Amino acid sequence: MCQAIVKLLQESNLGLDVVSYGELYTAKLANFDPSLIYFHGNNKLPIEISFALDYGPINFIVDNESELNLIIEICKQKKTTANIMFRVTPDIETQTHEYIKTGHKSSKFGLSPSQIKKLTPIIINNLNFLNYLGLHVHLGSQSTKLKPYIESVSVIAKLASELTAEFNLNTTKVNLGGGVGIKYNHKDSPIPLDKWAKALSTELVKTFTDRRLDLPQLILEPGRAIIGSAGVTLYTVGHIKKLDSGIEYVSVDGGLADNPRPAMYQAKYTAELANRIDDGQKIVSIVGKYCESGDILIKDIKLNAKTNDILVVYGTGAYNYSMSSNYNRTPRPACVLIQNGKPIEIIKAQTYEDLTRHDA
Repeated sequence: MCQAIVKLLQESNLGLDVVSYGELYTAKLANFDPSLIYFHGNNKLPIEISFALDYGPINFIVDNESELNLIIEICKQKKTTANIMFRVTPDIETQTHEYIKTGHKSSKFGLSPSQIKKLTPIIINNLNFLNYLGLHVHLGSQSTKLKPYIESVSVIAKLASELTAEFNLNTTKVNLGGGVGIKYNHKDSPIPLDKWAKALSTELVKTFTDRRLDLPQLILEPGRAIIGSAGVTLYTVGHIKKLDSGIEYVSVDGGLADNPRPAMYQAKYTAELANRIDDGQKIVSIVGKYCESGDILIKDIKLNAKTNDILVVYGTGAYNYSMSSNYNRTPRPACVLIQNGKPIEIIKAQTYEDLTRHDA
């Protein structure tokens, strides 16, 4: 999330989902159209809501009753109206890691359909400050099965029908989220994006037509599926160590601080040497330089690496840089965009002066 990526999204006629003041601030610096911004999150702060309302007609994805009341309160103070959509928890499980599931009933995100119906009178009583647009659902990340997505459409259609019949609230937008997986290694079999989009749009038309509802605008959040594979991370190989047990560790000049995903939820990656063809069949593990035993980027990969080789790890365009840190007081690396064959540095590498700038 940086200004160059935001501008690239705008040039591509895509929308943008944000979850913090910092992301909103970045979007505003890049002059992104606020009507195409969807503001997510389960704990939107008063300062974030206020900033979003001042920015423009941003779409709030409401997560809970407290947030809904806070939006109303701030809208009253500013004498303005907020566009809102409810985040629905459909109680649908996906086959992914527990930490990246978001559609099951115990998820920290969203509200059940029955909870949303109980909150609807609040909207009816505050139509001067709330503009109800529709419903949002997100099942989780790195999903590789189509069936749960199809099931979620039925949940949304049923709730939309009930809101229309009982409260005369028309659902004009349906956001079916994203989380579509990408191919991190040879074992992954992601859903093709065109197949995913066609299946969801077809199911949405069917379910809304069957319930005699006007067709809403369909919004999808491909996210990782369009940017994940676009990014790679380059490391320089450092020390190589073989243990008495036979395990061989190849250390690189990064790891946990620039990619915490393998340690957090056992994310799998593939890699190869960028500077030469590797004709070896040696089994090694790629490890980072940080003071954590869990700082292992890739276990058991066939790689005949040597010190000073350049290692390229694929599929790091999503989440990696956004979750990077200064762990062990290490500067974040630069981020480079290759456009029309030319490199453009879109985030400068941190210096040690940057690291210490805010020290008291």
